[in-house]
Amino acid sequence: MDKLVLEAFRVVASTERQSRATVRISQGDCDDVEAEAEGNGPMDALFRATDVAVGVRGEVTGLRIYAFDDYGMVGKARISVNFEGRNYAGRGSSPDAVEAAAHAYLRAVAEYLSDELPRTTLE
Repeated sequence: MDKLVLEAFRVVASTERQSRATVRISQGDCDDVEAEAEGNGPMDALFRATDVAVGVRGEVTGLRIYAFDDYGMVGKARISVNFEGRNYAGRGSSPDAVEAAAHAYLRAVAEYLSDELPRTTLE
């Protein structure tokens, strides 16, 4: 499977309504896929938009974000996501904590998809 890459994202967040996110994801030589979704906060909206773009449905079961200030502020995210009863983990980093979480989620999606590739069997 080709590597999934978060090329761009946009999030609109508000305390008065659900957040909305748009993502653009590339996969190898394929055309970029763009999708949008709403969620309960900016990270949830990004995760839901990623699900729409890639064609999966994950449930976040754990998320940790760490901030490091050694060489400028960097956020690191660790996430665990349940896909069809199986847990997958991902990590991401960025100066933006929301983007770090989005990268981590996409890595968990990629792990799930690599497990779901069709397996050939001898007949």
